[in-house]
Amino acid sequence: MSAQTGLPSTVGICRVCGRETGNLARHTPACRTRAAISLADVRAVGRAAAHALPEDALQPAQRLQGAVTDLKVARLLRALDEGVSVAQGGRYGWIAPDGSPLSQPRLAAVVAEALRTGLARAVSTPVAPGIRQVRLVPAPVHLRAPTDAYRPSCRPLRVTGSPTRYRIVDDRDWVDCQACLDAAY
Repeated sequence: MSAQTGLPSTVGICRVCGRETGNLARHTPACRTRAAISLADVRAVGRAAAHALPEDALQPAQRLQGAVTDLKVARLLRALDEGVSVAQGGRYGWIAPDGSPLSQPRLAAVVAEALRTGLARAVSTPVAPGIRQVRLVPAPVHLRAPTDAYRPSCRPLRVTGSPTRYRIVDDRDWVDCQACLDAAY
């Protein structure tokens, strides 16, 4: 018996990954979970978290304000990438569909920070004469510059004092910015 799980502890070969393990009771469920994560999930999480940088790499204007964290912004960006419509209106300023992981009273603060730092932008579309709908759109994902880890390939210089943050990745398959792809080739 394993003291941590209360399950039998056995040495053997995992049926999921085929590797030898010292505790099949703990390894096999974890291995099943790992096997269930698809490449699309890895890509979606990587794109959503592409804006996150170490605090010492950020200028003061680029740091997130208030109770907004990189995780909250990543959740917002992932939802936007997956097609969740976040629109202006409602009691809190911005609303997400019911049942969405974004349905929270602090959504307005997260959206405000994403707008301030350039990680998202508001797009206005006409719905009817005199009526416009304002939706949130995520910023494009850029390719990391080979000479500067905190700059996209399409930007020649880092701008100091600007609150703008970029979504930067190393994998060309995840990039939205055509200028970055052109600069890389």
